[in-house]
Amino acid sequence: MKSENKLIKFERNEEINDQLVFAFENLGIEENKIVNKITISETVLEAFPKVKIEVILQAIENGSQGKYGRTFRFCAQEVCIWIREYQKELPPVYKGSFNK
Repeated sequence: MKSENKLIKFERNEEINDQLVFAFENLGIEENKIVNKITISETVLEAFPKVKIEVILQAIENGSQGKYGRTFRFCAQEVCIWIREYQKELPPVYKGSFNK
């Protein structure tokens, strides 16, 4: 069970990393200048452990396209703000959480 959870977390982390590369391109940031891509994705997963990956990925896409305002400093905090802003747009029942 633990190894299965690690695999799921790894897969979610990889999906977020891929979307962060897209965000870097949208924001005009060279990927090699961001040394903390993995730190950002780990922080996001810790802050939003029950949020569906689709919600996180859409929030990163929206935020990197300027939907939630200008980005002056790209960091985990900014991505977390994008996710919270995107969750405000979702129907109250949904909010992007896993159904348990």
